[in-house]
Amino acid sequence: MGTSVLFAGISLILVMVYLAIFVIMLVAAWKVFVKMGLPGWYCIIPFFNVYVVLRKVWTVKLPFTAYVAGVVLSYLSTFVISSKTGDYLGFASILILIVFTVMFNNYVAKAFNKSTGFTVGLVLLPVVFWPILGFGSAYYMGNRYMEGRMMR
Repeated sequence: MGTSVLFAGISLILVMVYLAIFVIMLVAAWKVFVKMGLPGWYCIIPFFNVYVVLRKVWTVKLPFTAYVAGVVLSYLSTFVISSKTGDYLGFASILILIVFTVMFNNYVAKAFNKSTGFTVGLVLLPVVFWPILGFGSAYYMGNRYMEGRMMR
């Protein structure tokens, strides 16, 4: 009986820590959206939140298509296809989503006038660096990708 009580207590503590991190990340994302001039509640709508951030910091067509393709391939390889093909689709989806995540976070960092090191932080430690964007003094500078393309 003592062991089960111990595991229940540890589980409760872990759930509370997880919920605290979730709330901090939600509030940080809300504040980042507000800094970009978007309603904060946009951050809680799956897929739409990625779409509107892409519109503000990068471009929409190819990146959003790659993101959706990566998510769909991941779903197919996990739940629908169970063979070598599913393994290859799973690997392809992981590659697509990793590349998308790095590029997405790079353009978010550039939109807030942050360095490549900050991009690495957004990719590897989002729990630390998204709150830095949301609660810190960073401000939205605009879509650096589109500005660069217009100058050519």
